[in-house]
Amino acid sequence: MKKKLLFIFILIIFILTGITGSTYFFLSRSHKKETPSLPAQIPPKARTETTLFFSPQTRGVPLGKTFSPEIRISSRNLSLSAIALRFSYRFDQKAQLLPQNLKMKANPQLIEKGGLYAINKIEVDQENQTVFGDLAITIPTIGGFRLDEELVLATLDFLAQNPIQNLVFEFDPVQTKAFTKEGREISFNLERAVYSINPKL
Repeated sequence: MKKKLLFIFILIIFILTGITGSTYFFLSRSHKKETPSLPAQIPPKARTETTLFFSPQTRGVPLGKTFSPEIRISSRNLSLSAIALRFSYRFDQKAQLLPQNLKMKANPQLIEKGGLYAINKIEVDQENQTVFGDLAITIPTIGGFRLDEELVLATLDFLAQNPIQNLVFEFDPVQTKAFTKEGREISFNLERAVYSINPKL
């Protein structure tokens, strides 16, 4: 699973590098004088107030009902070219919330604007009693996706079959990456969510 995510990160960087290189070639052809090429450098992280979060961030869910929290990103004046994220939650054998009861749906509006969902999957680690959700999106356009407010990346649908007091969804800071249209990595604020499934609601 980690190898697949690493492959996607490499693919994202390849796409960004290709876009940037194509743009540079086009611009350089419009100038009469040629400038010597400089050694490639790793671009610094973009300093933005960008937050990745679940909405709502806390909620009591009636037993037997389907609940649909959203994965959202919030920022200002940001052109997003690619994002890959991982979230997880722990379960026990008495109160399971397994993949057959959890689905992750892409945002159709983002697809209409050119977003490509390279990864969209839910997996379970029975040994560590952890469920993982992996999502990777690329926007393969020169301008990227202009983000000036909140954007829904995906929606989670889960069926509340068993009572749970504290169901904690949180992002993995190592496996969660995003890039601007210039190829700079974005610094995130990652916020978790806590839900409860209550038979009395």
